[in-house]
Amino acid sequence: MSTAEQAPPSRTPLTAWLVPAVLGLLLVGGLIAVLVLARQAAKPDAPAEPGAFVPPATTHPSAAFDVQRVDGGTLTVTGSSKDSQQMTLPITARVEILDAIAPADIRPGDWMTVIGVPNEVKSFGIRSIVVVSSPGSPDADGIVRTPAGFAGNEASRDPKELPILGGTVTRTDSLSATLQTASGPITISFAGAPPLRKVRAGSLADVHEGDRLSFLTAGGAPNLGAALVLPGGAR
Repeated sequence: MSTAEQAPPSRTPLTAWLVPAVLGLLLVGGLIAVLVLARQAAKPDAPAEPGAFVPPATTHPSAAFDVQRVDGGTLTVTGSSKDSQQMTLPITARVEILDAIAPADIRPGDWMTVIGVPNEVKSFGIRSIVVVSSPGSPDADGIVRTPAGFAGNEASRDPKELPILGGTVTRTDSLSATLQTASGPITISFAGAPPLRKVRAGSLADVHEGDRLSFLTAGGAPNLGAALVLPGGAR
């Protein structure tokens, strides 16, 4: 008896499963791409936050006094303790005066020191600007000292005020000055009218009642051989 031939088992065409698989992979790839782009978009575009501003370390300690009375070279002064004391400056003492000036008194080639205090926004606030004509070379902290050894902040009433930066003036006008510093050019704005002062050579005759007087210290004692005077600074 003949046996009827059986038909071979049916096979699913290749395209029947390949096409859905490819579409599924494309869908998964698209979802991954969307997630990656979303994560990138969520990142802030701002640069990394800068570190806190660190002012130069002071290498020239000083002491400041309010002048109460002047009798020749003998001065009656008060210091941080508010106790009166007398000190006699030698006739040979080198006296330097912080004269108030206007922007027009600043010249290219002058040295400018910015005096300020660090603030909460990791920068600094300008308190005053001190100009020195015919400057010498900067000290190790990058600040030029006067012939008597002062940076210009020593007569300040706020001990937090320090030399922040300094440089040679290359351009100036009534609004700002451009300095060449060790790290490159920088422009200092006169906005807010910070006190501008220029150092000049003086004498004992330039010291008056109501002035603020400062000395460099050696071993904690004022060196009376040189003084920096802020006229009217004690008032």
